[in-house]
Formats: sequence, C-alpha cells, structure tokens
Amino acid sequence: MLYMHKKTFEIRDDLQNITEINNYFEVDEMIVSSIQVLNRKGYLTRDCCSGHLFKWNNETSDWDKFPPGYKPKTLKEYERKYGLSPAGINVCEVAFKPGIVPPELPPGFTGFTYTALKPDVFFRIRYEYKKVEYTRAGFNAALDEITETMKRLYMWAVRLPNFSVPNSNTLF
Repeated sequence: MLYMHKKTFEIRDDLQNITEINNYFEVDEMIVSSIQVLNRKGYLTRDCCSGHLFKWNNETSDWDKFPPGYKPKTLKEYERKYGLSPAGINVCEVAFKPGIVPPELPPGFTGFTYTALKPDVFFRIRYEYKKVEYTRAGFNAALDEITETMKRLYMWAVRLPNFSVPNSNTLF
C-alpha cells in the first residue's frame, strides 16, 4: 500500500515520519500512478482498487503451524500458511468525487453512477477481471491481465484533457 497527499498528490511509501497523517490516503501500488495523474488533472478520486488475486483471511491462516522458514510446496499449502484464497477482488474500480465525470471511459471499462451511499452520489468506472483458475498458469494469466489493465488505465488518464465542469450534454 502507498499513500498519496490529498492536496499535492505526492506519493509516499510509509507514514512513520509524517506528522500530518490525516492529509494522506491509501492507494494500491499498481494503480497509484493513474490515480495521481487523474487527481492532478482535476478528476478528483474518492476511492479506488487495482484488484487483487488473493483475499487475506487471518482466521484461516495456519502461519504458526508451519516451521520457521518453511516455503509452501503447493498452492493449497500456500493458501493454508498465509490464509489466502483465490477469491480476491476481481475488479478494478475508480470512484470520482461527486460532480466529476470523465469525458470518455478507458478501453474495456464500464461507467455508472453509484447511488447506494445517498445522499452521496458519484460516478465510478469498473473493469471486471476474468475468473482466476486455481493453478500457477491461472495466477500468472490473472496477474498479466491486472498489469495490462493498469497500463490501459494509465494511458487513458494521461490522454484525458484537464477536467472542466461539463455541460449536461457530456454526462453519461
């Protein structure tokens, strides 16, 4: 996890020596460059997620049952030791602050207005990843898909014009 300053959009990798912790927000490492570009262009983001192959579950971790330094030999052992499951977050999402809607979507993404947190209504873009096959090849393919999606998102963000208040004809 990285941290981005809410006003300057400076990126930090730790907050230990920062006195104004409340001025930073968490951002996934793989999506941080895109979020920085979007915010600097005026497309202020609310929250985001690059997607994850695994889901961490402390309740199912058997960390203490493995000898120190033991390296799991199978995916099932890996899952047991670390409490990970392949049912990770299977979408990349970026939510924008209320009133901010990009003029176009990144390739392969959908866009929608999110109303579940009324009165806070905002626009969100989403890319849904393919289902992860529980094999080494499946995980490699999923990681490749996440990486390619992050590249497309970044290139889209770079090409966007600076944000200006849209007229009603440009909203989705």
